[in-house]
Amino acid sequence: MFRFASTASVWYVIRLKTNSGRIRLNILGAYSPDDRDLISLEGQASCDAERVVQWLREIRAANPRKRRLVVLDDASYHHAPVVRQAAAALRIALLYLPTYSPNLNLIERIGKFLKWKVARNCFYATFAEFRTAVQKVLNNIAVYGDELASLMTEHF
Repeated sequence: MFRFASTASVWYVIRLKTNSGRIRLNILGAYSPDDRDLISLEGQASCDAERVVQWLREIRAANPRKRRLVVLDDASYHHAPVVRQAAAALRIALLYLPTYSPNLNLIERIGKFLKWKVARNCFYATFAEFRTAVQKVLNNIAVYGDELASLMTEHF
């Protein structure tokens, strides 16, 4: 014999504000574990070889005399001939990581930290507000030195 218990269900309607649209903010970033310096190029333009070349120029401009090694993932635009030529002309060595190995790239940890700081439990009514919040974190990365210390190690 089966008995059915009678239960009452209560439904709550919670209205949450959400962003609409599909505006993207693309960020190319370079983090130096030695200097604890971040160089980023952000914008709405899609990432392609020309943007990577622009970013490499910014890295060189920020470090005119230092030797630079830039670690890149396996994105196709990182392997473009124009990127390799620009890197050689700018005296920047490129190191390509194996496919599916984001754990080896320190900038991925900055990305995770940025998401946590900017997007976690936050609502931005406009894209401009969101972009400002991202820029605030990226432009003041030194302020978060203590929080980043455990993330930004070269020991994997």
